Amino acid sequence: MEAEGYLPALHAVTEVLELSLDLDQIIYSTLTAITAGESFGFNRAFFLLVEPRKGRLRGYFAMGPASREEAARVWEELGRRGETVDDLIRKYSPTLFEREKEKFRTELDLLTFDVEELRGQGSPLITSIENKKAVLVRDALSREDVHPRLKEVLNVSEFAVVPLVNPKREVGVIIVDNFITGEEIRDGDIVALETFARGASLAISRALLVRKLEEKVRKLEESQRKIREYQKTIIEMEKKATRGELMHHLIHELKNPLVVIGGIVNALLDDFPEGSPQRPYMKAVVEEVRKLEGLLREVVNGIRNLSPADVAPVDLNGLIIEKASELKSYFDARSVDCRLELDGALPHLTLSPAQFNCVLDYLIGNAVEAMEGGGKLEIKTGMEGDEAVVCIKDNGPGIPADIRDRIFEPFFSTKGEGTGLGLYNALQIVRSMGGSIEVESEIGKGTLFRIKLPLDQGV
Repeated sequence: MEAEGYLPALHAVTEVLELSLDLDQIIYSTLTAITAGESFGFNRAFFLLVEPRKGRLRGYFAMGPASREEAARVWEELGRRGETVDDLIRKYSPTLFEREKEKFRTELDLLTFDVEELRGQGSPLITSIENKKAVLVRDALSREDVHPRLKEVLNVSEFAVVPLVNPKREVGVIIVDNFITGEEIRDGDIVALETFARGASLAISRALLVRKLEEKVRKLEESQRKIREYQKTIIEMEKKATRGELMHHLIHELKNPLVVIGGIVNALLDDFPEGSPQRPYMKAVVEEVRKLEGLLREVVNGIRNLSPADVAPVDLNGLIIEKASELKSYFDARSVDCRLELDGALPHLTLSPAQFNCVLDYLIGNAVEAMEGGGKLEIKTGMEGDEAVVCIKDNGPGIPADIRDRIFEPFFSTKGEGTGLGLYNALQIVRSMGGSIEVESEIGKGTLFRIKLPLDQGV
């Protein structure tokens, strides 16, 4: 085509190259102009993007017929509709772009290369970029400097490589060929294409910068969202700390009279010998005082464990191993066989080791107490999606279905000696870490508690 024949294509795409910030639209319009019959008229065009950080050229987009049959059909249809380059460019949409890209998905994957490998090969893809000059490749199928995958995809004896470069960066290359018509690529075609590519490279560079900026903005917005979440967490922790101070004061005010009452009643017991009708009443008061003191201790522990705590990257597996070792004599005394199955790939979590140890104490203690006469305790760790999971399973009698939903309620207990705060405290601690506790139980087979903690604790 004579030089003036390219002007309609250049005019049609100028608006997009000058005004658009959409990378895909710019590339689509550029390759449309290159392959349109009334402009450059190449049969196919491939755009390979330079990715400096990954050190590669990546097949990003392609345009043209995928076969001779498609070429005949498309060219006949375009001729019948009389669409111009301008019409084709204005038809752009993200859906159309993805459809065309999907058509060449396999070829684009094959046209992804390591830059150093190409440089060592003396590939025309690299020499074109480094010399900032188009390269016309003839006898391509027999040349050693043409990568085998490039030969496989193009399967032509002649193609041209046009660099997309500007003073500030190397953008990529465009590969063109005439694999359907077999028409020879002339020097004039290359000169015109080089001129056109300069404007395209500037537009693509601008769009890449905008895309990079948009990614930075997204990351900044995500960081701001996390900061807001952290602020809410801190405020909530401060509220809990204030409530905790109040509760500590109230508990202190309650505990002192209880101690006095217990001391007085114990002293009175000496005045009522065995067999005295008043002695059972005195012993009942002593027992109730003991229970109330135990209840207050549990409340204090719960408040302490929910108060702001020092957090650090923690190896959950390590904590569990230490806890199992610490409780060995406790297990032995109750004929409990404790088995660990820990996922070595479990990442560290940012949380309070002291708080998590309390959760283990509550849940392990609950499991052991459920297995009267001994049994098997299994502790496992693993991953489910973006959560770390700790499972504590016993083979005790199980929890009846009618009370299963109530076991995490404060002061609910099926044990005569229990305060009903252990599981409640465990759940509150895990929730303060952004996690959850699930329970599964089957009568006669045992109970499983599943602790789930997010990998990003947000603490």
